[in-house]
Amino acid sequence: MTAAEQSSTTTSNNELSPAEIAKKIKKLLKPIIEERADAFRLDELRRLFAKQDLNAKSSIGSSKSVKKWKAFLRKHFDIYLKQLTERMERKTSVRTFWGVIASVPEYTKQHPQVSLSLLKRWLASIPGKLEDDRILRVMVESEFLHQYLDVQYYSYIALEELAKEQYDADPSDHDQGELLFKLLILLPHIKSQKELDNGTYLFPPPGGGNDDKNNHDDDKMSDEDDDSDDGNETEESEVDDDDDGASSSSDDEKSSGESAKQNQFLFQYQKLKAHRKVMCNAWLAILRLSLPPSALKHALQVLPQRILPNVPHPLRFADFMVQAYNHSDGIIPVLALDGLFFLMLQCGLEYPKFYTSLYRLIQPQLFYVKYRIRFFELLVKCLTLNEMLPAHIVAAFCKRLLRASLCAPPSGCLFALALTSNMLRKHPECACLIHRSSASEMEDKFDAKTNDPKAARALESSLWELFALRKHYYPPVATLAHSVGKEDASTPMHDLEDFLRHTYKSLFDQDKKRLNNKRKKIPLAFKEPTSLFVETDVFADILQVPQY
Repeated sequence: MTAAEQSSTTTSNNELSPAEIAKKIKKLLKPIIEERADAFRLDELRRLFAKQDLNAKSSIGSSKSVKKWKAFLRKHFDIYLKQLTERMERKTSVRTFWGVIASVPEYTKQHPQVSLSLLKRWLASIPGKLEDDRILRVMVESEFLHQYLDVQYYSYIALEELAKEQYDADPSDHDQGELLFKLLILLPHIKSQKELDNGTYLFPPPGGGNDDKNNHDDDKMSDEDDDSDDGNETEESEVDDDDDGASSSSDDEKSSGESAKQNQFLFQYQKLKAHRKVMCNAWLAILRLSLPPSALKHALQVLPQRILPNVPHPLRFADFMVQAYNHSDGIIPVLALDGLFFLMLQCGLEYPKFYTSLYRLIQPQLFYVKYRIRFFELLVKCLTLNEMLPAHIVAAFCKRLLRASLCAPPSGCLFALALTSNMLRKHPECACLIHRSSASEMEDKFDAKTNDPKAARALESSLWELFALRKHYYPPVATLAHSVGKEDASTPMHDLEDFLRHTYKSLFDQDKKRLNNKRKKIPLAFKEPTSLFVETDVFADILQVPQY
């Protein structure tokens, strides 16, 4: 059947009898070899099924013929969906399936809503090459997932259910876990209730609608559990002045009462708390799966900035963060430090082995990784903001940093020296590391192999690495190494922000600018060489330089 023949059959389905519609459905369900004609056939079937109200509830007194007709439609609709999923490598089939979701809704209290079963089937059948196929990625992201708020809400629920099914079937499947994670990354997060009030919905909710009975199991949780999510916010809001306490509490009661009344007339996908809950559940379900290293690194970068500040239960991610922090791969613990630091600082997570694991991460190769700037920023916060660190822990970190800087680039040496200088001045009890000069103490008792700062015996050692760095080939490193330990009380602390973003290029440009300011000319060769070696060398005539 050609496209022209099928276009002649697109008469109004309302004028056809059930027998004619059944005959037409059976005819259109026959595949066509030609891809364009087959795509037209699938789209014609979509229009045909859309007018049949597949999910509409039948009346109580429906006859057997009506029930039989509904069963026929459902059976052949499943065959149609199977044909669509088998052709999902075609972009036309992806868009046609989306048209099915938009035209075949489910009904809650006579109101159409996104069909969770269809959306789940659509997400499960999307090809796993979203990163390679940019056109498909843009189409799924901009046209489908980002455009409608109710679709985003049900997509989180669908991905959670798909992740749970995959975990029960085969949790070690990297490919399926990566596909679900890529789909999860495409979904945006809602920041405020105003976005939901002014947003766009695939099936716009009517005024005064109510959806207290949602099909998802997590929506049946009690409100007490939701209220406990915001416990920190409630405690902070209670710390007010005594004079204004009565007025502020009365205003809060009024505003909370008004918001509660408004929420009574909202569907679940119109509530900010519901969006954040399903987002949290979807992330937790997918992070349980076995993810490849690339997806795991991406997740650790996204979680601290986008997800943890916007979920009701940030501490539910603590197990994942701790597990990643103790990972054997060197870069994964570095990335996990950001999220773990957020949970400790903002959510009160207690992790006794935090500084032990942080100490383990300081290795020479750390100065060369891509994410070293973010790690150094967190390292500065962990060491400088905590004034209760014992002297042996501070000494161990100083020794470890300087020992690793011996194999680091000049930018890393400058940062290690500046941080060590600040730490020694904040903790005067560690001054013995510099002023130890007795001959009986020449043996270094520092244990560089252990990953436990308590067992490193750093306070019994000395910072002999400073003497090695004083002979560094880069003059600023040698100058800074000479100044460590010789600062007085009037010397200001080093601004570590100036040292964090140094690279080979920035240091080269800095020296070039300084030389230009002094107007020094760089000496150049005044004679073109004729050989790779000097004229007096025995190999001068062997390797000649071509003259142009």
